[in-house]
Amino acid sequence: MVAKDTWGYVARAKTGWGGHENKDIGWHVGYLETEYKVYYFATCIQSTDLNNENLANPRIYIVYTVPNHLNLTDK
Repeated sequence: MVAKDTWGYVARAKTGWGGHENKDIGWHVGYLETEYKVYYFATCIQSTDLNNENLANPRIYIVYTVPNHLNLTDK
């Protein structure tokens, strides 16, 4: 599924959320496709705060911040 389409890359990804041993676990997996390369990613975050309403946001933010910091969209 296309999760994000920008000038520098297309991201195809899937998110998920579950619980295990009194922890919330959120993940975001997929790949970024630039004009010349493909980069795979898997991000998993955990929280023992079961009332954390913002757990969904960081797993996605991390993935889309990394390409800019690593200049992955450059030729």
